[in-house]
Amino acid sequence: MPSKQLTNGGRVASQLVAYTVSVDAADTTANTSVVSTATVPGLKTTDTLVSVYKSGAAFTAGLGIVNARISAANTVSIELMNTTAGAINETAANYTIVVAHTG
Repeated sequence: MPSKQLTNGGRVASQLVAYTVSVDAADTTANTSVVSTATVPGLKTTDTLVSVYKSGAAFTAGLGIVNARISAANTVSIELMNTTAGAINETAANYTIVVAHTG
C-alpha cells in the first residue's frame, strides 16, 4: 500500500503535536456563538489545526464547538455555539489542541 503524507498547502507536516490549554469561555447568550482565544506557545500560522476538543468533561447541554482556527502565532481561537433559549456560562476547562507542524 502506498504511504500517505499529511500536507498543509503542499508543505509536508513534520510533526503531529497535542497541546493542553485552559480556556475560560465567555458567557454565551441564547442562540448565539462566541469566540474565545487561548495561548498555545509554539503554534505557528503555517501549522494545520487537526482537532480541538474539551478534555475530560462534557459541555453544558446545548453548547458545542462549531469552529476553531489558528488566529495568530501562539494563539488558537475556539468558537462555541449555544443552541438553547437561555444564556450559558461555561466554566473554565482544559481543551486539547492537535496541530500538524510543517517544516
